[in-house]
Amino acid sequence: MASNLRAAAVLLMFCVLSSTAFAADSCLMQPCQGLELSCIESAPQACTAMYRLGDFCRQFAGCERVDGECRLVKAPEFAVCQSCVQECERIKEPVLAFDCEAGCRRKYERTADSDQK
Repeated sequence: MASNLRAAAVLLMFCVLSSTAFAADSCLMQPCQGLELSCIESAPQACTAMYRLGDFCRQFAGCERVDGECRLVKAPEFAVCQSCVQECERIKEPVLAFDCEAGCRRKYERTADSDQK
C-alpha cells in the first residue's frame, strides 16, 4: 500500500513538473478544430476528436516563436483552402457541406500532385 502511494506521488510530481516545463516553452494553436486560428502560450488543452469543416486546412498553419513571441504562421495554401471551405460552410445540409469540403481536398491534392512533378 505504501509503495502504491509513493508511486502515485512520484507520478503526480512528474506530471506537474512536465506540464510546467512544457508550458514555459509552448506556443500552441487554438482552438483544436476549425479555421479561426490563434496562438497561445500555455499548457496543452484537452481537445475532442470531433472533426469540423476546415480541419484539413490546419496542416498549412502553425505557431512558431518569432522574436520571442508566439505567432501564427500560415503557408499560402492555407488561404486557398480556407476560401474553398468557407464556401462549403454556407451549405446548411451537413452531409452536403462535408461533400463540398471533400471537393476542396481533392482540388488541393491535385494541385499538390502537379507541383511535385
